[in-house]
Amino acid sequence: MTTYKRFITYLIAFICCLVRLDGAMAGMPVQTDHQQYIFSSDNGDLLAIHSTYASYKDAQSVPSVDTIAPVLSFAVLDNPALNDAFINLRYLLEEKQENHQNITLIFKSEPLNSGAYFRKIYTLSKKEYFMDVSFAIETPDEFSHLYVTRFQITLHQTGMFSTSPHSDTPEARRAVFIADKDCFSPTNFAEEFNNVLTKETWAGFRDRFFALLIKPLNDSIKLETSEPASTDSALLQFSLQPFDDFFFFRIYAGPIDWYSFGNEKETLSPLLYNHLWFWVRYISFGLFFLLSWLIQITGNHGLSIILLSLTVKILMLPLVHVSDKWQADVNTKKTLLHPHLKEIKSQYKGEEQHRRTLALHKELGIHPMYPLKNFLGLFVQIPIFFAAYHTLGENVSLSGIPFLWIRDLAEPDQFARLPFHLFYFGEYLNLLPFLMTAITVVTAFLFQDRSLSEDLLKKQQLNLYIMALFFLVLFYTFPAGMVLYWTMNNVLSLVKTLIQKSFSGKSRGETG
Repeated sequence: MTTYKRFITYLIAFICCLVRLDGAMAGMPVQTDHQQYIFSSDNGDLLAIHSTYASYKDAQSVPSVDTIAPVLSFAVLDNPALNDAFINLRYLLEEKQENHQNITLIFKSEPLNSGAYFRKIYTLSKKEYFMDVSFAIETPDEFSHLYVTRFQITLHQTGMFSTSPHSDTPEARRAVFIADKDCFSPTNFAEEFNNVLTKETWAGFRDRFFALLIKPLNDSIKLETSEPASTDSALLQFSLQPFDDFFFFRIYAGPIDWYSFGNEKETLSPLLYNHLWFWVRYISFGLFFLLSWLIQITGNHGLSIILLSLTVKILMLPLVHVSDKWQADVNTKKTLLHPHLKEIKSQYKGEEQHRRTLALHKELGIHPMYPLKNFLGLFVQIPIFFAAYHTLGENVSLSGIPFLWIRDLAEPDQFARLPFHLFYFGEYLNLLPFLMTAITVVTAFLFQDRSLSEDLLKKQQLNLYIMALFFLVLFYTFPAGMVLYWTMNNVLSLVKTLIQKSFSGKSRGETG
């Protein structure tokens, strides 16, 4: 009986400890429009950030940042005794202020033996994804001073980024530095800037859609990294000026989205399309703003992508018209040369074949490099392709948004799950790439160019079939939004081919 009572006593004590631990882990939540911050009720540290993102008012809310580890930790580097006291001090919420823009929390520590104490001040933006954090060292009089010249803050990202709502794999995350209007990897940043950050420089982590970044806000601080940021945390060391007792910095924890960057658009915009040449990047921004406007007008993301494809196709008509003329010119010359080249190849070899081929081109007044005109039209469209790919692939507003059978425009359409896994193709049947390919095949089948001989026309059609197969493999794992854009582009090409065939048939009838 005594053993039983002792067991019950221990069990109750254990449950009470769990309740206390759960309360400590839960901390103190503070809610803004987009985020829920959780602060420790013991030391005033920021434990977690839970964020949501909705592209527009009527769009569904998409879970994004979900930090399960403490976001920030602090250390005094040059004063071990002070560091121990700093870590073990209890902080109490001294004051909470709120207005229509911000929520401010002020945590004050217990006093040290000298009478000095620390303050942690968090200013949370209600409408945006920013948080300003201040740290103050306050002494009882102007003659006493805590000797601190180096201070370290660690930004943790463990658990920071969640997977997409319809993806089985987490997004690849990486450390990133933003400086001089460009993005750098840790290694490149160390080489280029000697790991020194200024108040215009961000350091932290990003994945495809979200970022967790920090930067200093006052000039009196020199912010250094002792080593390039790892994939788990960024160690940021503050070198304080003599008798400095106050510093502050800004944290951004939110989507990589132009409209979410607020007043930091200039410093954070390098996160967008930063792998592109500057002029292709401008095209991506143009497509992004056009797509955003279409979404606001239609209220439907999938329809807006279709309209974007239609708009780009219309804007490209003058270039496409020139490209078609060049294509027709190349085909005419190819048809003219084909029988003569066939005869030369059958009768001559080596140097003699090459000499007679050049002589034939000269005789007919055709430059040997004439096929290059055939690629000029393609070269014009390639930058648009890459710009559209990045615009749609990096657009967080498409994340979690369904359209027709597509569950998420930011992921492959995943029409049906396969009972097996295929290398590269995965375990889902993606229907949209097959529809895109089918439209391309039909277009190739209907393709007719009166400037081509029959055997050259068949060869051209075969090339189109091979290209369609290549694009099927290439696009199979692409986000559905990108494949939808290109499918609509192929539909418009098919319509154009049907119109050309109709006019060609009429002209033949009139000639007959």
